[in-house]
Amino acid sequence: MDASTIVVLWSDNGFQLGENGLWAKRSNHEAALRTPLIMGGPGVPGLRTDHIVESIDVFPTVSALCGLPAPRGIDGRSLTRILDGSESRDRRDFAVSQFPSGPQIMSYSLRTKRHRLTLLVEVGKKHCRKRVV
Repeated sequence: MDASTIVVLWSDNGFQLGENGLWAKRSNHEAALRTPLIMGGPGVPGLRTDHIVESIDVFPTVSALCGLPAPRGIDGRSLTRILDGSESRDRRDFAVSQFPSGPQIMSYSLRTKRHRLTLLVEVGKKHCRKRVV
């Protein structure tokens, strides 16, 4: 069975209990967006990496591990070259997240290996007002 089984452990974030003044599950802060992703299966040696990946990469990766082409038009990228150790450089310089943070407020976040920038933007007005968090 282990020669034909792909395992994906892809977790939800935990509840924020006061971090950044929030008592909530969803936000664009580090505690909400940094989640574990563990993949294993045939041809996937056990290794740990600090590459920047996104949740949208899971589907094309599983498709590739199954020997299937990913459908055209999807945004994610297969992680197979990272999983087998053949890709040593980052495929992305940053990851992007977007989440509504209240009525008329959209939160955008960019994460690099070293930093996170989160902007709150008032939407629905003639001119958007930005606030860096």
